[in-house]
Amino acid sequence: YEKTDRLLTLVNYLVKQTKEEHLTDPLQKAAMYCKNDLVTRMVREFPSLQGIMGGLYLKEAGAEENVWKAVYGHYEPKGYVKVRLEDLGAGLLSIADKIDNITGFISQDIKISSSKDPYGIRRDASAIIKVITEFKLGFDLKALIHLAAGHFVSDSGAHEALVKTAVDLFLSRVENIFK
Repeated sequence: YEKTDRLLTLVNYLVKQTKEEHLTDPLQKAAMYCKNDLVTRMVREFPSLQGIMGGLYLKEAGAEENVWKAVYGHYEPKGYVKVRLEDLGAGLLSIADKIDNITGFISQDIKISSSKDPYGIRRDASAIIKVITEFKLGFDLKALIHLAAGHFVSDSGAHEALVKTAVDLFLSRVENIFK
């Protein structure tokens, strides 16, 4: 429930900042439903189907196309890969989900090292950059990081440290991508 609540806040921010207001209602619904498939036997048996099954279940239940497609594709991309994203709603939900993961891990003092990335933190940061560049999105990433960080820390010093760590992560990822 807490993850869903955070995703709602983040997608609302992204919709406003990217001026994609027509996606407000569909992305709110998608944020509410996107983690439901995690409790199914299908996803427990085949974890690679996370999101995909949720989207397909919603499609079969008669959900609007832009809702089920957002859920279906929100785990993509997995890093800065050559796969072309098709759905802007899935991209925005993906950014919200991944920035929530990144700030959550950093808030727990999980270190991001160049040799290890067991939680996929660097991969998630690269994926966010991929979505931003792919859809030519214009919004303040640092402000999004501030918003996401506020969900995990309330102390201003800890908040600023978390934001700085996340911003540094994105800067290193951008540098790596452009190399």
